[in-house]
Amino acid sequence: MSISILRAPHILGILCVVTAMTIFMTQDMAIKWLSGDYSLHEVILIRSAVATLIILAIFLPREGGLSIIRTNKLTVHLLRGFGIVVANLAFYMGLAAMSLAEATSIFFVSPLFITIFSALFLGFSGLVCRNHLMRIL
Repeated sequence: MSISILRAPHILGILCVVTAMTIFMTQDMAIKWLSGDYSLHEVILIRSAVATLIILAIFLPREGGLSIIRTNKLTVHLLRGFGIVVANLAFYMGLAAMSLAEATSIFFVSPLFITIFSALFLGFSGLVCRNHLMRIL
């Protein structure tokens, strides 16, 4: 690829999305493949360890070092992290139990479910209209 193509923001954005989707697809296939031989907790531990190493080795030095991860709201961040762990565990348990195509299709429909459930359970019904749902689709 030439340098001029990578400088165009829309082309770079498309390449980033394609790369991310390829990584997610490969990760899902690996977890589906490994879930027959290894405990799900072991798979999640290794996935998290690899992700942490990538963040610490590649992204943290480029973004300003350890000072960028300091926070004044540690409790909120820990709750968010716990929620992410529970969500990943639930997704990977579903991935181990159902076909890869079904799990992926449910994953891609999740923004629609999140919008509908936020209107129902959190009281955002006035903010969510038919136009919002159509934009998500």
